[in-house]
Amino acid sequence: MVMYSELSRRRIRSINKLIRVGKTEAVMVMRVDPDKGYIDLSKRRVAPEDIAACEDRYLRAKAVHSILRHVAANVGTPLLSLYETIGWPLYRKYGHAHEAFRRSVADPTIFDELEIPEKTLKLLMLNIKRRLTPKV
Repeated sequence: MVMYSELSRRRIRSINKLIRVGKTEAVMVMRVDPDKGYIDLSKRRVAPEDIAACEDRYLRAKAVHSILRHVAANVGTPLLSLYETIGWPLYRKYGHAHEAFRRSVADPTIFDELEIPEKTLKLLMLNIKRRLTPKV
């Protein structure tokens, strides 16, 4: 729940111009009430630098998820098993799987230490090169 006073520092003339249904917003968690199941959020207390960092982190995670979801659908493996074998180990080692994917374009040996079937690895590298290679 976002309280009306936590939406903006300025006067709110129209709430419809400030927030939209389905739009992704960067907010700060103020309180969590596990008994009632409430999470109080604040859009007003988020700094502009934090918004940029959150959006960047979200877009990178979205790219990783898109690649893994596509590979899982084409190989016929559950998405969760790909995260367990590929995604989460790369997050632990490189801080973010997107960073490992970017590095793998130039150095495919990043995946040597992971136990990935040949067909899955080939499709993964194809998707990574197609989506993360800079366009000229």
